[in-house]
Amino acid sequence: MRIFPHIFLVLACLSGLFGARAFAQETLTIGVENKDWYSHYVWEGRTLVGLDPDIVRAVAGQLGYRVVFEPYPWSRVIRMAQDGTLDGVLDLALIRDREKRLHYVRTPITTEQTTFWIRKGNKVPFDGKFTPEIRLGLIRGADWTDRFAKMGTPTVQRFNSFEQAFQNLVADRIDMFASYLAPTRYHAGRLGYMDRIEPHAYTQPDMPYYIAFSDKPGHARLARRFDEKLKAFLASPDYGALMEQFDSRPAP
Repeated sequence: MRIFPHIFLVLACLSGLFGARAFAQETLTIGVENKDWYSHYVWEGRTLVGLDPDIVRAVAGQLGYRVVFEPYPWSRVIRMAQDGTLDGVLDLALIRDREKRLHYVRTPITTEQTTFWIRKGNKVPFDGKFTPEIRLGLIRGADWTDRFAKMGTPTVQRFNSFEQAFQNLVADRIDMFASYLAPTRYHAGRLGYMDRIEPHAYTQPDMPYYIAFSDKPGHARLARRFDEKLKAFLASPDYGALMEQFDSRPAP
């Protein structure tokens, strides 16, 4: 008769062990670039704050997952997602080569407009087609996506910071600087360049950015389920409330 308490104890231990494993499987570790993307997210220590991560947390929560965001340099984020070290990556452009090793959620998490900035008063003939005569500045590590590659081949110069890019732009060492509208305005205002640079008349259509999952067992299905939930969330009052919270209401 004394054997029964021991059996129950063993069963309880096994239940706790498998329960702990099941809980671990419900955590998604998502890589994000270790730089702030103003109007989308900022890092406060190791905590990611902003509209984009809150959308991911809300949708993942509906699927029963807890999300942990990890900051790394962008090239490392992509590499770790592709080799399965991470469960996925947030806010990346749709590039054909990446589709071979990642499961994209087909509904974008966010969109952003790429703007080509010029020195105020400067005339740069540009209609969306690059030539080697155009000296284009980019932040080091920024994606040169499939979409831009089709626009031609400028002479590209990379910079380590917005301030360095602005300095070269106003000194006429580059013709244009390509970057996202919201963060460029933020940094130009912060550094005192808003009265010295301006957007070129040519504008890019909005660029969509996605969440993608690594090529692990079950992640193709996870991407499809996440897409279904994300579409429903973006059409829900909860999303509207989230937009109001970040004072980022959609255009009418």
